[in-house]
Amino acid sequence: LYYLEAELAGANKEDISIDFNNNVLTIQATRSAKYKSGKLILDERNFESLIRQFDFEAVDKQNITASFENGLLTITLPKIKPSNDTTSSTSIPIS
Repeated sequence: LYYLEAELAGANKEDISIDFNNNVLTIQATRSAKYKSGKLILDERNFESLIRQFDFEAVDKQNITASFENGLLTITLPKIKPSNDTTSSTSIPIS
């Protein structure tokens, strides 16, 4: 079993997409800038959009789950025995 956690503070669930294609998990997220004008002293969670990709082997793509709560995205990827089926794509819903 693989676990992946990503801190996406300030993002909304609707602005996150997760896909699994050719043994690569792709996370895309956007968030709007809170302070477009004015003086911001510090923002340690500064992103407007991001794309992250992770390579995995032997994943049961039909049983990947994802949840998003309090700015933390958690993805669980069950392992299976290796096979040659790496060409299909799967979109993962977020609960």
